[in-house]
Amino acid sequence: MKKLTRKNLDELAKVMPSLNKELQQSYMGGYIPSCVFNAYDYLDGDIYNANHYYEQTSGNLGYVPTSSGGVNTSDIPTIGSYGGFDVREIPAGSGVTTSGYTTNGERIMMTYNSGGIDHAVVVTSVSKDSSGNAVYHYYDPTNKKYGTVYNNQYSALYSVGYIYTDSPVSGSYDSSGSYDSSGSYA
Repeated sequence: MKKLTRKNLDELAKVMPSLNKELQQSYMGGYIPSCVFNAYDYLDGDIYNANHYYEQTSGNLGYVPTSSGGVNTSDIPTIGSYGGFDVREIPAGSGVTTSGYTTNGERIMMTYNSGGIDHAVVVTSVSKDSSGNAVYHYYDPTNKKYGTVYNNQYSALYSVGYIYTDSPVSGSYDSSGSYDSSGSYA
């Protein structure tokens, strides 16, 4: 058996690529701590893991989010598309039901300011406080805990629906993203 020495490691480094800490974690069974990736991983069930969203983001968008965030909020819909999601920002709470879904039955991702950076979570329900203000209850897949955010505390709400390539629904979306109601189920 060959003894491991610094010289052997230096020789190995010349022929093998060096990986940054984030990528090392993904290969060692760790997770990429971006809350956006973790939220999509939670929403898609067992289809993709957070590493898939990380790899697609770094490969297609050309930047590598760090453990303290770093996902451009304008890229949230694009990143969702890597998992087959149709993601759209929801204007100021419109179309949100008390069950935490949109009126179209789509799940909701919410971002809110947490220590100076936006943090992404999944809305589980919406209620009203004693003054009649909306209270968003959420699950945080990154920290694996539940919490609440009041109406004036969130940064953005996103509807997260699936794009089916072999959908049983015929019809089309217009340029505004609205479904043409002349579509029918096959």
